[in-house]
Parts: sequence; structure tokens; C-alpha cells
Amino acid sequence: MKRRAIRILHLDDDPVDSDRIKSTLELEGIPCEIERVATCADFLAKQKKNGHDIVISEVSAASFHGFDALEAANPDIPFIFVSRRLGEELTVEVLKRGATDCVKKQRLDRLAPAVRRALDEAEDRHGRRVAEERLRLTERAVEQSREGIVILSAKPDDQEPEIIFVNPAFTRMTGYTAAEAIGKTAGILHGPKTSRNLLDRLRAQLAKGEKFEGEGINYRKDGVEFFMHWYVEPLRDGHGKISHFVAVQRDVTEEKRAELALRKAEEKYRSIFENAVEGIFQTTPNGQFISVNTSLARMYGYDSPEDLVSGITQIDRQLYVKAERRAEFGVEMEKSGSVSKFESQIYRKDGSIIWISEHAREVRNVGGRLLYYEGTVEEITERKRAEEQIAEQAALLNKAHDAILVLNLDNTVRFWNKGAERLYGWVEQEVTGKPAEVLSASPELAELVAARAAVLETGEWTGELRQLRKNGKRITVESRCSLVRDDAGEPRSILVINTDITERKLLESQFLQAQRMESIGMLAGGVAHDLNNVLAPILMASYYLHDRYEDAEGRRVLATLQESAQRGADLVKQVLSFARGIESERSLVQPRHIMTEIANMASQTFPKSFQIRRDVSKDLWSIMGDTTQLHQVLLNLCVNARDAMPNGGVITMTGENRQITEMCKQGRTELKPGNYIVISVADTGTGIPPEVLEKIFDPFFTTKEVGKGTGLGLSTVQAIVTSHGGVIEVESEIGKGTVFRVHLPAAGAHATSAEPGELKVTLPAGQGESILLVDDEAAILEITKETLESYGYKVVTAVNGREAVHVYGQMKEKIDCALVDNMMPHMDGPATILELQKINPDIRIISVSGSSSDEIEGDRKGIRAFLTKPYSLANLLNVLREALAPAA
Repeated sequence: MKRRAIRILHLDDDPVDSDRIKSTLELEGIPCEIERVATCADFLAKQKKNGHDIVISEVSAASFHGFDALEAANPDIPFIFVSRRLGEELTVEVLKRGATDCVKKQRLDRLAPAVRRALDEAEDRHGRRVAEERLRLTERAVEQSREGIVILSAKPDDQEPEIIFVNPAFTRMTGYTAAEAIGKTAGILHGPKTSRNLLDRLRAQLAKGEKFEGEGINYRKDGVEFFMHWYVEPLRDGHGKISHFVAVQRDVTEEKRAELALRKAEEKYRSIFENAVEGIFQTTPNGQFISVNTSLARMYGYDSPEDLVSGITQIDRQLYVKAERRAEFGVEMEKSGSVSKFESQIYRKDGSIIWISEHAREVRNVGGRLLYYEGTVEEITERKRAEEQIAEQAALLNKAHDAILVLNLDNTVRFWNKGAERLYGWVEQEVTGKPAEVLSASPELAELVAARAAVLETGEWTGELRQLRKNGKRITVESRCSLVRDDAGEPRSILVINTDITERKLLESQFLQAQRMESIGMLAGGVAHDLNNVLAPILMASYYLHDRYEDAEGRRVLATLQESAQRGADLVKQVLSFARGIESERSLVQPRHIMTEIANMASQTFPKSFQIRRDVSKDLWSIMGDTTQLHQVLLNLCVNARDAMPNGGVITMTGENRQITEMCKQGRTELKPGNYIVISVADTGTGIPPEVLEKIFDPFFTTKEVGKGTGLGLSTVQAIVTSHGGVIEVESEIGKGTVFRVHLPAAGAHATSAEPGELKVTLPAGQGESILLVDDEAAILEITKETLESYGYKVVTAVNGREAVHVYGQMKEKIDCALVDNMMPHMDGPATILELQKINPDIRIISVSGSSSDEIEGDRKGIRAFLTKPYSLANLLNVLREALAPAA
């Protein structure tokens, strides 16, 4: 068998010495585990865990002294000093102070014998202490025992054993002192009424080496007789010979007297006992029937009391369905001396189970000794079934998701189920007996009063109520109230079943809002298509005529026309964006222009009590972004600033460049190193409370009145900023205003965009390709045809889809590409495209739409590009050039 490694706690500041000690011991066949500590503090901490077999310590080091550790060490654990400094005087001092041993580091070959010797001595000391402790406890137990204990020495030649020890209980029981009893025989206790037959049986059994147990009359020193229960056992020596006898004696006089008194009481009360309707019993504390009456025997299914008493010898195991209930019965008796309405399930003789309720008390003698239990039993099976049925019904009510409550006619709460606890937050104990008005705020209290009046008048009421939870949160419930009447038909209470419909009402509101937005989107889409069809020829004509006017005045007028048409197109895009959330393509954007437009719009539309200030760096960098969405961000922030100043104030928009050289925290997000532009919108309004500030970006969170805000504005702003790779942060102080800062990544180190009209673009011309132009707007057909022909293309037109299919069927070998409008009467764009593809699957198609939200249905193969009206000349020519390019 492999020997367990000894655990060594080593106090030394040199780890090399720990390794040497471990190696030395293991070479000597002593497996070990060493845990080294370098300070006395660490030593004390490790020692408290008491997980070591031996301590090895240096005498002294820079951070500790070994004598301090020895003084604080556990005296039961061997302590050995191992040091180079050990001389004769120090060795003597070490041993005087209590060390187990000491070894020089120069002579570690002596360590293994010292360790073995120390561990053996520790084990011997431990064994002696255990034996001494056991002996002490045994002696203490004998001294404290309430029973008399006598030890007698066996004698040869049939001589009576001689008493050699008696405990204090024996002297109290018999009146003999230890000195008077020792050296005598047990005969000092015998007298006239001591049974000779009992003594003969005692001697015969002990002579055989058998144990003896019995009861008989003995006499005290003063001659008073008493009943004594004996238990005598012989003890043998190492050779198997009987050397001693141990006798345990218990005074049972009171028990015998109690039995006699019980018999007399039985005779006196037997008639009452037998004829009682309730079950009556007497039992011993350890669970045996002394007597039972006929009613109890009949209750338990037995033919007679005698049948029950003889058939049940262990009440807890044979009678109780749950044996532990009898133990609980005894604990309750011991605690208070009686039990009342102690309910248990009992097995009848035929195995069926009944419920009983016990009333019982302890019966004690004049000296306080417990004699027996007595009491009565009532069968309560039917009552328990009724209670279980009620409990099942209550459990079902508690499992219901709805809040179910019963109100008294004075409107106080009588019953409150678990569903009500979950809904309102109050537990039953908090609201029982309280007025139901606690569930309603003052403005809605009239609703509750009206509902209660309707119930009392008509017997029922159904409707919606606005109520409060314990935490103050408002909820909406669908309430069904019914009047409950007693057997005489008189109103007794009101049953209320409430269902939480707060989320449903919110969803209904959101659904209606979504329907309104969808309707707006559909209307905006139709208007956008028509407006773009109107703006498209204007914009195309301005580009077409630009090169035909050489005088500056004419070109200025055309530039104004072009700019106005483009602004109209941008306005249509913005309307679509707000209505449908449509994303346009990202392009190089100069935020300075957007801020100027928003500032001008706010100055024209906000009340005169507002001042709009703008402070934008002239060399502000550009960004890659969606112009419409950035308009939406700034417009939303300005509107929020206006709403935060009900009496007017100052809105300040600023724009500046910022270089970030290392990761930094900005708001809730970290910004990577790079170049950013920072757009700020500040107001001088009321400020935002701290508890609200954490929630302002949450969807559907709003502090505005019902109908004046959806709670989607700032959440949409944050989503747009995040999609552009930026972050938004907010600072606010009550009474001083709020600042929103938007960080957006710049398009380049010093990227800027040209002012409108500054860019000079070389437009790609055609090379004689034939284009099929399909549109139901004559103006668009005419101006687009003339424009394309002026740039080297041949153009064939069709005013609807059917004409386009017919024309293409005749000229498919000559047509290089088709521009097809998406919305046309009779045959729309998608249907036209599908028919064209049937004629020629490889046809090049550009889909044109007046609404950027339109999507082409069906097969998208052959659709080279999508063009949104109104399109610029450059956009038209570039898209056309790309569509005509050979497929990759």
C-alpha cells in the first residue's frame, strides 16, 4: 500500500532549502509535500487551516524569528528547527522552548530520522490523549448517570461477589455511601419481601456467564422498601474467566405506584371510558397503547379495544401514514406538555386511510416523572376533504394569469390571488382589508366608482380601467365584475377578474401609428412619382440648354432653373425618407451646406421667440453620407431643442474638425483613432433630469404628452448616426439647457467638397448606339430623346409598354439598350421588362422610376441599372454608358 505523503509547512525565506529538504526526505523513503512561507504572518495564516503534519523552520531570517513561530504553533504538531546556526547553546535553548527536535542544515542526513521520530511521538501522544479522553468521558457518564451503577468482583467457591465501585446515583437511590457499600455484597439491599426465586435465577444465569434482567423489591439503608429494575452483565479477563460483574439499577417505585393508581382509575372511570363517543387512549411515550376505548377501536376499524392494543405495538410505524408525525407529536408534548388539534393521517385495520385530530396531555407523577400520554381522538376525514377541495380551487385561482380579487361591499379587499400579486406588485397581506381605491390614481378614481355602482345596480360590469401598480407604474386592465349573493339572495361581495392589456393597448397605438405612416408613405410615393415626372424634363432641359447659351445671363438663368429643379427633387426625396425611411446612396457630403439649410428653415418656421445661431468652421471636412438622413438628424435635434424651450430661447449649431489619436470613450461608445467632424446642437431650455437622460435613446420613450410624440425621434437619430460610423452624446443640466454632439468620421484627412456648381465634369458621349426610350410622359420622352441624340445616340420612343414590345419585336437587332419607366398605364415597367426579356433574354435594360422606393418584381436578369427621376444629365449619360459596357 502506497504511503501517504506527509504535509510539511516550511518557514524559511530560501526556496532552495525547501527543495533540499524535500529531496533529502524522499531519498530516505519519506514522501512529502512542502508548502513554504517566508513570514510569520503567512505562517500563522497557513497554520489556521490545520492541514499540515509537521512544521520545519529556520531559527531566524530577515523577515521573521523562528521562536515567534514556535510560540504561536499548534502544540499537537511536531516543530523541528533546521538551521546552519545551530550550536550547542542554541540547540539547548531551542529544546527548552518546546521544539520537538533540531537539525543542522549541514547535516540533513539526520533530518529523516528526526521526522520519523517526531511523527511517531505525535501519533503516540494523540493515541494517549484519545484514550484518556474516552476514559474521562466514561467516568463522567457513570458519575452523571441517573441509574445506579455497581461493579462487583467475582469470588471463587460460590462466594457472593464483593462490591468494589458504586456511582453517586447508587448512594442516592439506596442511602449507602460509597465507603459503606464497597467491600460488602449485594445482600445489604435484600429484605423480607425480596424474591428468593428472583435471586436464585440471578445467581444461576451469572454462573453460566449469561446476562440477567429483572424487577423486585429491595431495601434502602433506612429500611424503606422500593421497586428496583436490575440489569447485570458478567465481564471476562484476557483468559476468558469471569472477573467482574457490572450491575445497572433503576428505581421503578413510582412507575409501579402509577400502574397501581392507573388500575384503580380504570375501575372508577371504565364506564365513562367505554361509553364515550370520542376515541380515548392512553399510550406510553415510546409508542405503545396502554388502553383504548371502544369508540377508538371502532374508528380505527378493530373489533375490540383488546384487538387494537394487541395488534398495534408500534404506533408510529403501524398506525401513522407518516411515521415522523408521531415524532413531531412527542416533540410538541415535550415542549408544552400537551397538544391540541394535532392532525394526522392514520391507517385503519383494512388499510384505508382516515384523518384524525388529537387532543392529548402528559401524565406525570408527583416527582415530575413522565408516566404516559392520555387524550381523545376525533375523525375529521370529511372536513379535510372539504378543505382540500377548497385548497384545490384556491390553487387553480392562484395559477390563473389574470388578477382575481374579491371585494367586500364596503369596497375593501377580501381575497387577492397570485395573479393579482404579479399584476399589481402587492402581496395579499399588504392589501387584505384595504380599500380598493389604492389601485387607482386620482384622475381615474371616478372610473372605479362608476364601475362599482354599475355592478351593484345591474349585477355585472365589463370595461377598461386605468390603474396603478405598487411601483407607481400606470397600467390598463380589462375588468369583469360580478355581484356575488348569499343563500338568501342578498349581495355579499364583488368578484373582480382583471386582465392586463397595457401591452395590447400600446401595440394597438403603435399599429394605428404604423397605419398612418403607411398611408402617408403611399400618398408620398404617388406624389413623388408625379412630381419627379414634372421635374425630370425641367432638369433635363436645363442641362440640354446649358451648352446652347453662350451669354452669362442666359447661363445664370439656366443655373437657377437647374438648382430649383434639383432642390425640388431633393425635397421629394426628403418627404419619402420621412414617410418610408428610404435610404439613398452615400456620397461625399459637406455638412456645412446641410447645417445652413436647416438653420434657414428653422429661422423661417420657428416662432420669432427663437434665435438660431450657427458657428461652422470654414474648412470643415466632408463625410461620406446620406444627405436626406443627415437632414433628418439635424432637423430632429433642432425640433427637440425648440420643444425644450416653451417660452423661446437660443438654438446654437456648431461644426468643427477633430482629430483623435487614440481610443477614447465618447458617450456610450468608444471612438477609434481618426479624423471626425463634430456637429453640436445646443439649447438654453429646461434641461433633462438624470433619471430621464439614461432613457432618451430608447425606442418609444417620450416625455411628451399623449399624441405629441412617438418616442422614435432620438432612437432614429442614434440609428442613423451609428449607421454612418459615428456616435452621439448628450450633456444636460437642469435649468441651463442641453447639448447634443454628433461625431461623424471624415471622408479623408482633409476632405472637403466643392460648393454647388464648382465641379467640372466631362460627360461621356454615345457612339451611335440605338436606345429604346419608354415613358408615358410626353415631355420626358421629348427632352430625353433630344438630349441623348445631342450626345451621339439614336433614340426610338414608345409611350407605353405595349408599344415598346411591338417596336422592339420589329427592331430588336438594332436596339442596344432600353430605358423603361416603372409606372405606366396598361402595362407597367416590370411587365414590359418581362415581355422584352421573352423576346431577347440578353437585352440591356435600365429601369427608371419616379419613386426611389419602387422595386422591380420578377426576373432581374438583364437589368443593368436603376435610374431615379429626376436624373441629372451626368447621371443619365454615366448610367447609360455603364449599361452599354460589355458584361464582366
